Amino acid sequence: MKSNSVKPKKPRYMIGKSLLLSFCLAASFTVSGAEQEQSELELYTQFLERYEKYSQSQASAVFDISRESVQARAQQAEALLAEVQSIDLQKLPHHEQVILKTLSSRLEFSAHEDDSYFLTFSAAPYRGGIMFSRMPMMLAAQDLSTPAGREAWLGVLSTFSQYIRDLDIKHKEQKERGILLPKPALLGIRDLYKSQADIVQRQLEIAVQKIAEYDDKVAKEFKERAVAALESEFISALQQFADTLGDEYFSMAPERGGLWQYPGGPEEYRWLIKQFIAEDVGPKDLFKRAQGYVDDLEAKMAMISKDMGFSGSSAEFKKQLWTDLEQRPKNAQDIKDTMLGYTAEISEQLPKWFGRLPKAPHSAKAIDPELAKTVDRGYFAPPNPMNPVGIYYFKGFDMPSYIYSDVAHLGAHELIPGHHFHVSLMLENESLPPVMRSLGVLGGFSPGITEAWAEYAANLGVEMGVFDTPLERYGILGQTLAMGATAAVVDIGYNYYGWSYEEAEAYLDKHCWGPDCVPGSTSTTFNGSVISATDLPGYILPYHISYRKLLELREKAEQALGDRFDIREFHDAMLEYGVIPMDVLEFHIDHFIDVRSK
Repeated sequence: MKSNSVKPKKPRYMIGKSLLLSFCLAASFTVSGAEQEQSELELYTQFLERYEKYSQSQASAVFDISRESVQARAQQAEALLAEVQSIDLQKLPHHEQVILKTLSSRLEFSAHEDDSYFLTFSAAPYRGGIMFSRMPMMLAAQDLSTPAGREAWLGVLSTFSQYIRDLDIKHKEQKERGILLPKPALLGIRDLYKSQADIVQRQLEIAVQKIAEYDDKVAKEFKERAVAALESEFISALQQFADTLGDEYFSMAPERGGLWQYPGGPEEYRWLIKQFIAEDVGPKDLFKRAQGYVDDLEAKMAMISKDMGFSGSSAEFKKQLWTDLEQRPKNAQDIKDTMLGYTAEISEQLPKWFGRLPKAPHSAKAIDPELAKTVDRGYFAPPNPMNPVGIYYFKGFDMPSYIYSDVAHLGAHELIPGHHFHVSLMLENESLPPVMRSLGVLGGFSPGITEAWAEYAANLGVEMGVFDTPLERYGILGQTLAMGATAAVVDIGYNYYGWSYEEAEAYLDKHCWGPDCVPGSTSTTFNGSVISATDLPGYILPYHISYRKLLELREKAEQALGDRFDIREFHDAMLEYGVIPMDVLEFHIDHFIDVRSK
């Protein structure tokens, strides 16, 4: 009989100070300092080679969520973490220390996957939904003019069929342990997977048409094989999964969501907080801090509306703003033009604020409405060999969800100087090993500086003077409120305090942003925040919590360096190593301050 409890946390491999100290003392009697450093560099190089192989195996297994595969990957990560213990960080140059600390953090995440396996809902929109958003692109990328390309197309279909079967097995095992999706989330997840059959069938029609352009016979043969695979594998797996999440499952599902209610859930949430924001802080203290950030943003917004001569309440001003049709983009093209207009203005200012600039161009594009089911407002696709342009894909069919100042924030957050700027610099930085120029996969490691930087970047547009009107500054603060601050409060309330959906919605109504501020509208902020809290507990915390940390680090550098402080150098240092944990970033900024002080 299977236990209803989640496997207790195993102690993770940390760099033991006492062990390293004794090693150093013993070695100092027989080995010179230069020889010690050379020895550590050799160990570091060997570790990097092994990590590279491990990383490649991780990438190839991204769609394999079976328990056996996750356990095997966790064991590989633990073995590499054990190898880290043999390396004395203090004997490595700073550059190598940053890299080793970052990779160790990623390994911590991977090694923990086995412990958290039954506490993650892999079918949820921000997990399984994002995986399935890749399927049309993967199918469309195959060269159907060759036999190998057609086999690859069928291989993609087979991969996703197996992924659905693994989802089915995992959710059955979770059910046995008393871990079920909450009722409100379950309804949307059912619809999400029901739609996948139609998406594949449309892709099949497109594929057959392409093949028929040069060979009708080959097109007919391919269609017969694809239809057979679609019905016997893909649709069959979808139906089985739908049955698993059927009426019996729904009757057993909890009314509320959140980790608090599951065996091992509260401990898991504390672990996630520490990993995501790299701070040893409890949920209660973090909850109070997040509430304080919300109040601070609301006060700043109220001051702007007052300065504009508005005498009503904050809620009344927000309602007026979001019902003003003059503030609303007319269509998808208007959103794109507005967004790229702002990023063009910011780009002109970049040399004053950064020493290094990315080479890759950027753009924005309306997302396919069908794919929009798997995302909140949109997503950023980094430059890659197939498409060297970084693109932000946005929902272009829901105009009431946008105002122009909101679009300004999105452009700065997602593109310049946010995600595109940050990620492109990382991808183009040849001083970093390949494993440090990889974004990894969702859930593979902490977002670290990524989202914190994007929020910093959006607010930097105000400092640059690009967002200089009262409404633009108000909109930047409003989106900062919704994208990170209120979402952090809801995440903790939902996963630690056991908030109901009604409590979460009431809080977001009180501190609303977007169409939520208009009575009777669909609560988009509520939907996005609660989906995030269900699918990826703790993941939203760095958006605003760590953004505030970046501000602290900047203030620390300014005070320590005085007249020597150069904002261009500071920003370059912040982005020098790409996606790194916040504690590693602080370690690097301390080094930056020390070097610039001399």
